[in-house]
Amino acid sequence: MAKRARFTYGVTSMLVVVGYDPEMADMDNPRGAIIRERFFACAEDAEGYRFTDSLPFKTADEAGRYAWTFGGTDAALDFADVGYAYGSVAYQRNEHEVVEAERAHDREWHNLGCPVEGIGRP
Repeated sequence: MAKRARFTYGVTSMLVVVGYDPEMADMDNPRGAIIRERFFACAEDAEGYRFTDSLPFKTADEAGRYAWTFGGTDAALDFADVGYAYGSVAYQRNEHEVVEAERAHDREWHNLGCPVEGIGRP
């Protein structure tokens, strides 16, 4: 019987800063950051934990060909842990972390005196 792969590989994208150009600076971008979409090989295990490689590609096709080379391997163990898929077993197992992060955010805003729905000002 063939060994079943632990990970399913695919492609994800992120917006990343690829350089700076002071001539492009404005109120919303004071340093003139040049932002582009880059594609990365990613993996997800059966429980929904997600991992992403750090090597960027300019096209999804390039990243897909790279991800395809990992098929049937445990290469994702060397990738960065980036969380878990919404609704997965991993999400349900770690949902308390999400709730705690939201509560910490609300406390931070409350301590700054900012109005947050459901929390009164001091």
